[in-house]
Amino acid sequence: MSKTKNGRHEITAADIDIANASERITIWMKVSLVDAFKERAEETGTKYQALMKIALEEYLKKPPLEARIETIEKKLKIAI
Repeated sequence: MSKTKNGRHEITAADIDIANASERITIWMKVSLVDAFKERAEETGTKYQALMKIALEEYLKKPPLEARIETIEKKLKIAI
């Protein structure tokens, strides 16, 4: 971070850790889905947007459905 002539700090690209950077998006969701996240957030004492982010991150950690099906099929063939 560097200072400008008026003494304010200026953020440069080198100051941003891209792995932790966030982007604002707009998305339309069913009211019942948002309400469910809000209820869960209230139960756990967190914000519903944070729970949505965690849910999306967890989903992306899983292998694609096709890969999971192939794994199950291989296990079933071995068991037979």
